Amino acid sequence: MEDTDDDELVRAYLAGHQQAFEELYRRHAKKLLTFLAGEVGRAWAEDLCQETFSKLLTSLHRYDPRGHFAAYLYRIARNLARDKQRQVVLTTPLEKAEWLLSTLTLDHELDRTWLLNALKNLTKEQKQVVLMHEYLGMTFAEISATFQRPLGTVLSQMNRAIGAMRRQLVLAPEPNGV
Repeated sequence: MEDTDDDELVRAYLAGHQQAFEELYRRHAKKLLTFLAGEVGRAWAEDLCQETFSKLLTSLHRYDPRGHFAAYLYRIARNLARDKQRQVVLTTPLEKAEWLLSTLTLDHELDRTWLLNALKNLTKEQKQVVLMHEYLGMTFAEISATFQRPLGTVLSQMNRAIGAMRRQLVLAPEPNGV
């Protein structure tokens, strides 16, 4: 089933093949958990991840398979995260980003302090776009569909985020006083 796309798996599940849903879970659970941890914190992420897949089970019959399964799944997760945020006042948003960054495998060594400071200076929307694109591997179209924002808005947010992070890099002191 690994070479089957998500939409085919949805159709297979709806036709009665339980293994298809298990494959969807295997493909998306880890990234979804990372996304939710960034939204609501580590303490709630696992519960919301399970709740997301539970809601997915009850709503798959309404899904229109046109290649946007990830956007559909993340929209469910985002809505659940918003509901949780209304219930719980988060006082340490930077710690969420800290945990998210600790789960990532970067190709090269980054100055963690610089990256956290650069993220801190972005708007919430810019952080979402950067983290979802660069670290979760979502396309801009998927991010647009997930947040129900026009694609041009998502691209603009990414462009502004990159500009802000570049300015932060220019202002960053050299390591070891060099």
